Amino acid sequence: MEIERGRKKAIDDLHDRPEFSKLSTKERKENTVYTEAAKKISENYATQSDDLRYRITEIFEERRRKDLPDYEIFMGIAEDIGYDATGRDTKTNELELIGKELSRFIDAIEKGKA
Repeated sequence: MEIERGRKKAIDDLHDRPEFSKLSTKERKENTVYTEAAKKISENYATQSDDLRYRITEIFEERRRKDLPDYEIFMGIAEDIGYDATGRDTKTNELELIGKELSRFIDAIEKGKA
């Protein structure tokens, strides 16, 4: 909010400069000196806004890392589930192995060993 107020004040100050104060809005837009000065002001405040956004994100991420505990996760990917796309038996079922590993993972969490 403060950055936007500063940008608006800088633009207002630019409008009030003697070489631009008597120009209409259309004339200001056509004046390259004015448009370049306005562009610099906008870029300056956009950079300030981006820097603030970056700092806020960094603070948020730092606090999030401190406040949220790490925890174990289980991930299993079955490439063969015992059947192919047409429904024929493939004689291999990775879901059984994944099920056993998941049971072991859950037991470890419940016992506080994970």
